[in-house]
Amino acid sequence: MGEQTLSTDEIEVTIRGFFTTHHSFLTATGSLGELTLNGFRRCGRFVGADGRTLELCLADAWRQRYELREAGWVRGEARPKSAWRRELTVRFDERDYLLSPRGAFSRDWFLTAADGTPLLAVRPRGFFKRGAFLDILGALDGDLLVFAYYLAEKRWEAEGAAAAAAAS
Repeated sequence: MGEQTLSTDEIEVTIRGFFTTHHSFLTATGSLGELTLNGFRRCGRFVGADGRTLELCLADAWRQRYELREAGWVRGEARPKSAWRRELTVRFDERDYLLSPRGAFSRDWFLTAADGTPLLAVRPRGFFKRGAFLDILGALDGDLLVFAYYLAEKRWEAEGAAAAAAAS
């Protein structure tokens, strides 16, 4: 995928697997790559259609800090905006972004630039369907798109775990 600005309007992410999940990023013209997440490891790996590899990690579980690494270099970092809020502040290639949910009970996530410009919407495919739709709303780096999806996916996992714990 590279450090390119994406021009497509919508990307569909399909998921297969159970403990190790494979998230395929698909457009109308073909695949952008695949993100592999192992349920027993802190890091996942994205391999783009061009062969580039990104590593996405939970760098600090206590503080919920995530990192995007390429060739050993940290290109992106995300952490909660505050202890009691769901939003994440994202720093990617020396620029600041905000990843926030639409509302208190919504599963949709939105990535906005520091000036408030909307860039990306991450919507789940459906209540009983795995995967997501990524709506590109502005000029967006492909690596940032993968990082934002990874962060939304991790938030969905955490919310699901919290709901399961509350139900038991």
